[in-house]
Amino acid sequence: MKKQLHFFATVVALLMLSTSFMANASSKRIASFDTNASVKVLGGHKWKKEAKTFQTVKNNKIGTRGVTLGPTQGYAFLEAADGSQWYVTQNNEIENYYYKSSELSFYNSKGELQGSFSVTLPDTVSCNQIMVGELLTNNLFDKNKSSYELPVIAHFIHSPGVTSYVTYIYDIATGELKNTYNGIMSVVRYSTGYSYEAVGILSYTAQENGETVSKYEIYSKPGWNATSAQLKKTFSVPNKLAEYQVGGVLNVFEIDNSLYYVLSQYEKEYLDPASYEEPWDMIPTADNNFVSTIYDMNFKKVGTVTIPVESISKVLVQYGVGLFGYKDLSKNFWDNSDNLSLVVATTNFVINTEEEAIRFDVYDTEGNKVKTIAENVNNWMNMYDIPGESAQMAFLSTDGTTMSMVNIPSCETEVVFEAEIDGTIISTNVDRYPVGDSYQYVMGLPAPEVDSEGNVYQRYAWINRNVTIDRIVKFNLGDTNANWTPLVIGEVMNPYLFDTDSQREYIFIANQRETATSSNMIDEVRIVKEDGTIVRIFKEEPNGKGDLGTCSLFGVHGDTPTLFIPFYNSSNDAITIELEFLPFETKNMEGEGTQANPYLITNASDMAMIARNPSAHYKVANDFDAADFGAWKSISGFTGSFDGDNHVISNLGLDGEKGVAGLFATAESANIKNFVLDSPKVTLTNNSTTVGFVVGSATADTISNVHVKNAVLRGANTQTYVGSIAGEAFFYTEISGCSSTDMMIDAASASVGGIAGKVQTSSNVSACAVTGSIVGGAEVGGIAGYASAGCVFRDCRVDATITADNNVGGIVGNAERGGIFNCMVEGSLAAKKADMKGYARLGGVVGTLASDWSEEGEEIDRIIVGNVVKVDSLVAPNMNGVHRIVGYSRFEDDTEAKKDDPKLVPVKEAGLDKNYAMGINAVDSTVEADGTSTEGADLADADFNQAFLESIGFKFGDNKENPWVFVSDAMPCLYFEKANSSAVESVVADKVKIAFDGQKLTVSGAATVELYSIAGVRVAKSNSDELSVNGVATGVYVVVATDANGAKTAAKIVVK
Repeated sequence: MKKQLHFFATVVALLMLSTSFMANASSKRIASFDTNASVKVLGGHKWKKEAKTFQTVKNNKIGTRGVTLGPTQGYAFLEAADGSQWYVTQNNEIENYYYKSSELSFYNSKGELQGSFSVTLPDTVSCNQIMVGELLTNNLFDKNKSSYELPVIAHFIHSPGVTSYVTYIYDIATGELKNTYNGIMSVVRYSTGYSYEAVGILSYTAQENGETVSKYEIYSKPGWNATSAQLKKTFSVPNKLAEYQVGGVLNVFEIDNSLYYVLSQYEKEYLDPASYEEPWDMIPTADNNFVSTIYDMNFKKVGTVTIPVESISKVLVQYGVGLFGYKDLSKNFWDNSDNLSLVVATTNFVINTEEEAIRFDVYDTEGNKVKTIAENVNNWMNMYDIPGESAQMAFLSTDGTTMSMVNIPSCETEVVFEAEIDGTIISTNVDRYPVGDSYQYVMGLPAPEVDSEGNVYQRYAWINRNVTIDRIVKFNLGDTNANWTPLVIGEVMNPYLFDTDSQREYIFIANQRETATSSNMIDEVRIVKEDGTIVRIFKEEPNGKGDLGTCSLFGVHGDTPTLFIPFYNSSNDAITIELEFLPFETKNMEGEGTQANPYLITNASDMAMIARNPSAHYKVANDFDAADFGAWKSISGFTGSFDGDNHVISNLGLDGEKGVAGLFATAESANIKNFVLDSPKVTLTNNSTTVGFVVGSATADTISNVHVKNAVLRGANTQTYVGSIAGEAFFYTEISGCSSTDMMIDAASASVGGIAGKVQTSSNVSACAVTGSIVGGAEVGGIAGYASAGCVFRDCRVDATITADNNVGGIVGNAERGGIFNCMVEGSLAAKKADMKGYARLGGVVGTLASDWSEEGEEIDRIIVGNVVKVDSLVAPNMNGVHRIVGYSRFEDDTEAKKDDPKLVPVKEAGLDKNYAMGINAVDSTVEADGTSTEGADLADADFNQAFLESIGFKFGDNKENPWVFVSDAMPCLYFEKANSSAVESVVADKVKIAFDGQKLTVSGAATVELYSIAGVRVAKSNSDELSVNGVATGVYVVVATDANGAKTAAKIVVK
């Protein structure tokens, strides 16, 4: 008989991570409602079936490391409109076991009092519970955007068995009662892409036609002629059809900045009414179906999933939605379609033994099963999200003997853990954390070591992906230790969370006896460094503050990470709360922060400290790996200087939940230079708007000699601007001497540039190089996705595979009239679909060039001059608006206008000169192939040499002003690429060649071959030079092949 894995049953009850549950790349469930009108909101890292045990819950004082709240009789947590964590204390007046009034006080994330008021109840009612909502809003229940509003929910007992809920909406600052609703009013917040909106959901039960019905009323903010929240829709489900679900009746999801509602019920009453006469013999109704109806945010029905209820003797087969907790409703995630997919849980409950087995299946909106995620499990939880890696779930088998780590959405099993590894007993208290360019699993071990003197060593194990133990970390808790509860969560493995040195800290509950032989126990929260140094201990004080309550970590990804520690004193029924702001201590960096004596950065934690003084000057003192930092907190408002001193920063993983993300989220008039970002990663989410690995949004910045290598960016969002250096560059920003090499950007709906997603207001890009693979939406270019008038691109080189919907250019996807001079384009370009007028807008230099409406013959500036295109292919569904130099220009504009004015004679674009194309025939034979046309002049290989390039303006040398050099006799590169000529030549010489015969990929010289969907999800991998695509769904994919030296190449394939 196989051994069961050890389950730390107390880990959630004593110590947990609590964070706002943010939107992910495809969807998030933001609320679920059952037939009892109770609300369940997801959050935290835990086994899904484990109960989340917060204590139900006036003044504050400044402590040495934080804030103390209380004493209070209870507390609760709130999420403010900006997503930050707030706290509520509650003191009640109780008479004969019923509430007469309740005083509520509200504190922001820093523990600062924001408001206080009393809820007073009428003497004619009996109330046994007063609760606060979980989200603050500021313009849902009235039009006043300057005040916060909060639902306060009271539970009334009218007579034995007759109860009701009433929700009061209060202004938290003034205590003004704004409205009253019969039922539970919950608030759901979602992103519109630019801001956050909220809806209210009022749930209650009612009697209709003699039966009990659950009602869900959906409210939106007041319209122009309304003063309070407006009722938009009412959903109704008879309770007898809603019972025996394992999920909520109404689930609310957010996808692509829109809300979706999923209403689930059975077609017939689940149990055959005849079986009620014998409760011990529960018999499901025959020929029944479980039906989930999907509505969009306008309440239009967009899909129905109907599943026949299975019939198994002595087993209740029950169904539910929202139980899985990750991408339960999504688009283009579980498969490669843009259709909705719904995850449905099926549980087999054995009546006699009460054993339960769960299966998760994905269905399309026609009710067809897409795939099975997992089966025969009884518990599951999310693993820590690691930028650049697939999401992952842990599943515990029904018999408790195995724990499988399954990659999502491929549903491939990465690792299977059994009860022991090489004789070491392991547990289910596990998560993963980045280590270098990969990750390891970290696990709290249940069996301690005990030495000859009785000292107890509690242990963590770091486990490799091949299920071998890399190392064991031990802590000597002395001879008084009876037990422990480790908090193993990815976020708290960050070595820079509790302090700012590079040594990792661990947090756990230690159950200590007063003496080695005593039965009296004292619980302690300990934060300890890996070498055993104690950072902090928070200890129970039975005769003082009291017993430890449920401790939590808040705001780990925000600006105010906080350790929340409550103490309960039973002698006076009072709770005292300590808010400890993290990190506890910060080390002093060398330097003074001046230009002459900048602060010296030695690790990722030092770099994070820039956020505390963003106007100072900084210099990197050595190479360092940022993987240990986890998800990087992008630095906003940087106005100083950052000199990398030619050092390498490796494995920076950006937090894709941030709207504007980068090493620097925003920078203004900053000087950023001289470093390499090696292997940075980010996965875009619904929240993403502007993302660049160096700067999200750059304003009047100077960015020079910055090189991004092996970047991986995945995800899609219609509002996102993406670039390897900057998401957007504004107002005279200068980007020069920079590169992004061997990158993989897969953002199928974003505007993408290899250097910057958007370049505007006289910003310029010069002497920059891009290699790798780009997949984007509309406006995609090798250097920039979009460029406004007055922006100049000079001396840039692109050698990339670029695929997008339309507006695709080798240098710029969509360009106003600025300038593009002496640029070189290689690789391949493809547009997947034409625009509404039927144009693909695909060009070797520019996809779309804004028209100059000067009269024919009038002198205009030459704005695209001296460029050379040598691409393998220009591919589009039709060749309208496709040319070797500029895809769509004034000629196409005039051609469209001619449809309304037959006398109009289309005028060709006059801003082109000395542009050439090699190795590919002219696309449009009606356009003259010369240096002034959108097709460019033909250039033979024999005529291509340095002298020719100099004749059209290329400057050869070893600096930004004279940036071009020849690495070989074939094609030139930029001076900084020549600086690593041996490496460059090696990659060019050994570059793997990708061949595809429709069934199998063969990549000569490859060590690994990986296949990615357009959504950036890895669907297959081979550790050889061949990869079969049998079983892969039809569609467009990106192949990434890596040789033994780490050199990468990429190509697009179509699986038919």
